[in-house]
Amino acid sequence: MDVAPNEEQVKHTIRWILSTLGAMGFGAILAKYPFFTWLQDPNNLQMVAYVIASLAPFVWGMFRHSEAGQVKATESIPAVKAVDLLPTAAGVAIAAKVASPAVQVEQ
Repeated sequence: MDVAPNEEQVKHTIRWILSTLGAMGFGAILAKYPFFTWLQDPNNLQMVAYVIASLAPFVWGMFRHSEAGQVKATESIPAVKAVDLLPTAAGVAIAAKVASPAVQVEQ
């Protein structure tokens, strides 16, 4: 994962925060009803499952939306013959991370 997040990673993070807070707010509203009092028990396995279910897409998205991940996804499209990267330090680093013959640095 790249240290400095790119635009796609920032958008992904915002979407994750909104969906997580929305789910937490919905859960808090449901917990006020007597039928859902079991949601307030901190020992429930549901809390652990919720944390895993909310963090797994976040971690996956951070790797998927990295620059190297985007290049890999583009390179895997059947209609794409090659991915040419600019001859900068970032372009060379991405090409080294992807390590595919279809990904090359321009000369």
